[in-house]
Amino acid sequence: MSKEEQLLEEWMRRLLMGAWRIQLQTNVHPGDMIIEGAVGCSQWQESTSVALIQIIDPERYQGIVPFDFEKTLVHELLHLKLCMLGDKMADDESLRNRELHRMIEELARALVDAKRSGSANG
Repeated sequence: MSKEEQLLEEWMRRLLMGAWRIQLQTNVHPGDMIIEGAVGCSQWQESTSVALIQIIDPERYQGIVPFDFEKTLVHELLHLKLCMLGDKMADDESLRNRELHRMIEELARALVDAKRSGSANG
């Protein structure tokens, strides 16, 4: 099992997402991402708890902040966790969805930072 798959299992356990069946694609070429220009993205079927998560190839990442696989993974898992709130970022750029996306980003950063500092053992 790869390190990325281990992180997926760990965070699914931490976020109580045992019912989900998630396919993880890593090192994805930017042109093959579900959402153009994304670092990570996900598609899901909430009725069956099935999802695909894609994370960009770090060698092709061109963001402002350093690439962080774990934070990106947690961000995408939070999209799944909160999908019943109507999170449709690819289709809807409403203020509500932009704010939801910002909150998901902040939560992902906080959870990963807490784990790394040793205050989120679980």
